Amino acid sequence: MTDRRRGRRKASRGEPRGGRGTAPRGQPPPATSDASSPEAGSRTGDRGGWLRRALGPRQTVVSPFPPLAASLSRGALGPGGSPVVLAAAFLGLLALWAGFTLLDAALSAQGMVYVLGVPPVHVPLDIGVVQSLLRTSSTLALTSVLALGAGRGLILGTLAILVHDAVRGGSNPRAALRRLPRVAVAMFGIYGVEVGLFLFLLLFAQSILGPAAVLLILVLGLHFLGFAPVVAAAEGVPAGAAVRIGFRASRLPGARHVTLVLLYIATVLYVGVGATAAAGETAPATPSVLTWAVALLATFGHVVMLGALAYRWDAVRDQVLAEDSRRQEERRAARGRGRGRGTRPASSRKTSSRKSPPRPAEGKASSRTSGTTARKGAATRTDTGKPKDRRSKRGKRR
Repeated sequence: MTDRRRGRRKASRGEPRGGRGTAPRGQPPPATSDASSPEAGSRTGDRGGWLRRALGPRQTVVSPFPPLAASLSRGALGPGGSPVVLAAAFLGLLALWAGFTLLDAALSAQGMVYVLGVPPVHVPLDIGVVQSLLRTSSTLALTSVLALGAGRGLILGTLAILVHDAVRGGSNPRAALRRLPRVAVAMFGIYGVEVGLFLFLLLFAQSILGPAAVLLILVLGLHFLGFAPVVAAAEGVPAGAAVRIGFRASRLPGARHVTLVLLYIATVLYVGVGATAAAGETAPATPSVLTWAVALLATFGHVVMLGALAYRWDAVRDQVLAEDSRRQEERRAARGRGRGRGTRPASSRKTSSRKSPPRPAEGKASSRTSGTTARKGAATRTDTGKPKDRRSKRGKRR
């Protein structure tokens, strides 16, 4: 009996009587998971195979940026063939040297190499000058910081506009310089962001890394904020949008941008150390001819780096702007949903404003029903208050 019952249960479940692993007569056996199958092998390979995947060959990622040689060549040939760009760069170097001299902070040979670098290479030099001025007067230090930021915004904005126009092959610098007021304001904001981030990160990283903290901050700052001046000059956007878009451009896949940043930082540091070894560590009021020659060569290198960034920005411009606009639309839609949850829609307001049916009628109906139920209950009770035994009456009648 028990075997028959088990067979009936299996038949009702749709299982063969011989067990789950066997198939009914006339049908092929069911497919079982074998460890030798490719799917099972992939599943077993995923388990515990993280070391094999880490040490194994990786998939090559194609970078959207142009190659290093092409970027440097376009950055050198475009601005280098424009006398206006070279004149603006050399005049900017002369203006910054005069400004530091007026602030009683004469530049050494190493400072002359760093003074016109691509942001944030020149930030440690400016912070050192401000710290020296804070010892004398805080008002003078604040005024000098504002004046230095405005001067750097004007010089860097002019260079960024002219370099980007030269890389694109433009032949009308006057038309390009019409955007200078807006770009200069954006450069001033970018300069403030760089100084604030440098001081904030240096406060925490210097206690852990020591002197290497400055180098690490320079590499990270140039990697994530290097495109910001070029974006501000090319697109005419404010400082916040330029920093956001430049940060998004720096996060594109591939190692070409990191390679360009490391090469530039290493070259600038090497030239700075070489200038110090050749001209000495002193900072005379009037630099020597050798110091000026090294400074002019370093300034041309800064212009080439700015041109390489401008060339690479043109290569990824459409992709980055499309991604940025998509993200902004998603944020706006999310904000609209959040506001919609907090406020009631107009349709619900209209329906709530309509008159509801009168409640007194409901009260009357409920009272009527309660009265009828009370009468029925009273009818089923006897005079003494106890309920009648209907079953006993039916038995007596029978």
